[in-house]
Amino acid sequence: MRLEGSTISEMLEYWRAHDVHRITKITRKNKTKRRIEISGKMATSIFRDPFYYGIIVQSGTSVDLRELNPKFKPMISESDYNAAQKLTGAERAVM
Repeated sequence: MRLEGSTISEMLEYWRAHDVHRITKITRKNKTKRRIEISGKMATSIFRDPFYYGIIVQSGTSVDLRELNPKFKPMISESDYNAAQKLTGAERAVM
C-alpha cells in the first residue's frame, strides 16, 4: 500500500478496519499477551526500521543479516525500503 502511494493515515484506517494489531508480552515473567492498536507514530517507526530488508541495528552497530545467513529472506527488498523512505519524507514535508 505504501509503495502504491497510500498515506500512513490511509494505511492506519485500513489496518484498523482489518483488525491489524501488534501483540506484546506485558513482562518477561508474566507471559500474558496484550493487543496493541498500531498508532501513527508506531507505523512511522515500522517504515523507518531497516530490519525489514535485513539490516539489524543495535547500540550503533549494524549487521547485514543477508550476508550473515544466506538463507535469510527479508520481508521487502532494499529498493522497496528506500522507495518507502522517500514517500515518508515527502509526506512529512507536506504536514
